[in-house]
Amino acid sequence: MAEERLKRLPDGRYEYATKKGPVLVLTAHALVKRLVALVPPARVHLTSSHGVYAANARLRPVVLLPEQEEPTPAPSPSPLKEEAPQRAKPARPPRLDWATLQAKTFGTDVWKCPRCGGHRRVVGLVTSRQTAEEVLKKLGLLTPRRLLPPEHGPPQLELSM
Repeated sequence: MAEERLKRLPDGRYEYATKKGPVLVLTAHALVKRLVALVPPARVHLTSSHGVYAANARLRPVVLLPEQEEPTPAPSPSPLKEEAPQRAKPARPPRLDWATLQAKTFGTDVWKCPRCGGHRRVVGLVTSRQTAEEVLKKLGLLTPRRLLPPEHGPPQLELSM
């Protein structure tokens, strides 16, 4: 959008003269709405490559020049039969565990016991509801009531017709 073609009218609206076409007269709200539509979303790639220039293309190393080395001679006539040279991947930092993420995000130490102030540790990992209910019953932290609603058919069958 060219600022030279945008001017404010005395009544508070904006006038934009397009290169080829009509003159647009917009309110401030409508103008901002159109400008916001032009802003790309955050963390979205704006360019994409296809074919041998795509990120995981098998022949990409053959086509691209190495970053620090001198240019290599042209590839042989049949590059499909050759194995593409593998570049060393840069070392990625290790992923952060959930406790560190909680500390960085919320400023809380999940390993500190709120009752006694002692240090917690992971004893086991429970992945099913039935096992969780059994463990909580043994610890005396689960009331005898059933956690799941009673099983029944669809409510449409109970309607009288």
